[in-house]
Amino acid sequence: GGRRTANMAFVGLIFLAILQKPDIDLGRPVRALGDWSFGVYLFHMLFATTLVSWIDKGWTLFAVTLVLSIAISAPLYYLLERPAAAFGRSLFRKHPA
Repeated sequence: GGRRTANMAFVGLIFLAILQKPDIDLGRPVRALGDWSFGVYLFHMLFATTLVSWIDKGWTLFAVTLVLSIAISAPLYYLLERPAAAFGRSLFRKHPA
Protein backbone atom coordinates (compact mmCIF):
# COMPACT_ATOMS: atom_id res chain seq x y z
CA GLY A 1 0.00 0.00 0.00
CA GLY A 2 0.87 3.67 0.28
CA ARG A 3 2.66 3.39 3.60
CA ARG A 4 4.97 0.67 2.32
CA THR A 5 5.79 2.74 -0.75
CA ALA A 6 6.53 5.77 1.44
CA ASN A 7 8.82 3.70 3.68
CA MET A 8 10.69 2.30 0.68
CA ALA A 9 11.07 5.79 -0.78
CA PHE A 10 12.44 7.08 2.54
CA VAL A 11 15.01 4.28 2.74
CA GLY A 12 15.94 4.90 -0.89
CA LEU A 13 16.50 8.60 -0.22
CA ILE A 14 18.77 7.80 2.74
CA PHE A 15 20.70 5.34 0.57
CA LEU A 16 21.12 7.93 -2.19
CA ALA A 17 22.25 10.56 0.33
CA ILE A 18 24.92 8.19 1.64
CA LEU A 19 26.09 7.45 -1.90
CA GLN A 20 26.51 11.18 -2.54
CA LYS A 21 28.76 11.57 0.54
CA PRO A 22 30.88 8.39 0.78
CA ASP A 23 33.36 10.19 3.07
CA ILE A 24 30.76 10.54 5.85
CA ASP A 25 31.88 8.76 9.01
CA LEU A 26 28.71 7.08 10.20
CA GLY A 27 30.35 6.15 13.44
CA ARG A 28 31.35 3.16 15.40
CA PRO A 29 27.84 1.70 15.89
CA VAL A 30 27.22 1.56 12.14
CA ARG A 31 30.62 -0.04 11.52
CA ALA A 32 29.85 -2.62 14.22
CA LEU A 33 26.49 -3.36 12.62
CA GLY A 34 28.35 -3.87 9.36
CA ASP A 35 30.60 -6.41 11.09
CA TRP A 36 27.61 -8.22 12.54
CA SER A 37 25.51 -8.04 9.36
CA PHE A 38 26.18 -11.61 8.18
CA GLY A 39 24.85 -12.98 11.47
CA VAL A 40 21.85 -10.65 11.31
CA TYR A 41 21.21 -11.96 7.79
CA LEU A 42 21.43 -15.57 8.96
CA PHE A 43 19.21 -15.22 12.04
CA HIS A 44 16.55 -12.68 11.06
CA MET A 45 14.28 -15.11 9.22
CA LEU A 46 14.47 -17.65 12.04
CA PHE A 47 13.30 -15.03 14.53
CA ALA A 48 10.73 -13.42 12.22
CA THR A 49 9.07 -16.70 11.27
CA THR A 50 9.06 -17.88 14.89
CA LEU A 51 7.73 -14.61 16.33
CA VAL A 52 5.07 -13.92 13.71
CA SER A 53 2.61 -16.21 15.51
CA TRP A 54 2.97 -14.13 18.73
CA ILE A 55 3.59 -10.61 17.40
CA ASP A 56 1.52 -8.82 14.77
CA LYS A 57 3.27 -8.14 11.50
CA GLY A 58 4.64 -4.63 11.18
CA TRP A 59 7.10 -2.41 13.00
CA THR A 60 6.93 -4.32 16.30
CA LEU A 61 7.86 -7.60 14.61
CA PHE A 62 10.60 -5.81 12.70
CA ALA A 63 12.03 -4.20 15.85
CA VAL A 64 11.95 -7.38 17.96
CA THR A 65 13.48 -9.41 15.12
CA LEU A 66 16.23 -6.82 14.65
CA VAL A 67 17.06 -6.62 18.36
CA LEU A 68 17.18 -10.42 18.77
CA SER A 69 19.22 -10.85 15.58
CA ILE A 70 21.78 -8.29 16.75
CA ALA A 71 21.83 -9.75 20.27
CA ILE A 72 22.81 -13.15 18.84
CA SER A 73 25.01 -11.92 15.98
CA ALA A 74 27.25 -9.55 17.94
CA PRO A 75 28.73 -12.11 20.35
CA LEU A 76 28.91 -14.76 17.62
CA TYR A 77 30.93 -12.36 15.47
CA TYR A 78 33.57 -11.97 18.19
CA LEU A 79 33.48 -15.58 19.43
CA LEU A 80 33.19 -17.45 16.13
CA GLU A 81 33.18 -15.44 12.90
CA ARG A 82 36.25 -13.23 13.47
CA PRO A 83 38.46 -16.04 14.85
CA ALA A 84 37.38 -18.35 12.00
CA ALA A 85 38.23 -15.66 9.42
CA ALA A 86 41.65 -15.10 11.03
CA PHE A 87 42.30 -18.84 11.00
CA GLY A 88 41.31 -19.03 7.33
CA ARG A 89 43.67 -16.17 6.47
CA SER A 90 46.48 -17.88 8.37
CA LEU A 91 46.11 -20.96 6.19
CA PHE A 92 46.90 -18.95 3.08
CA ARG A 93 49.67 -16.72 4.41
CA LYS A 94 52.89 -17.06 2.55
CA HIS A 95 55.54 -18.57 4.79
CA PRO A 96 59.25 -18.09 4.06
CA ALA A 97 60.78 -21.19 2.56
